[in-house]
Amino acid sequence: MLCYALSLALLAAIGHHLGYSLFYGVGLLLAALIALYHYSLIRHRDRAACFRAFLHNNWFGAAVFAGLTAELNLRPLLRMLFPGG
Repeated sequence: MLCYALSLALLAAIGHHLGYSLFYGVGLLLAALIALYHYSLIRHRDRAACFRAFLHNNWFGAAVFAGLTAELNLRPLLRMLFPGG
């Protein structure tokens, strides 16, 4: 869990430095929820549950990727559609 926390903190710090906002934050929030789900699977160290968490781990990266993709593509689109806001 420490690795999840550090990676999310680092991604959040980089996103803040780059000026990313809502879409990126939602992606990181979703990734944090996935990390909590993984913790619920692995906390008892059951072999099958740990393997399920391992197989499900790609969704953590997918959530970060979706947030970043939405931030970089949808935010400019929304600024174009609503220039005053």
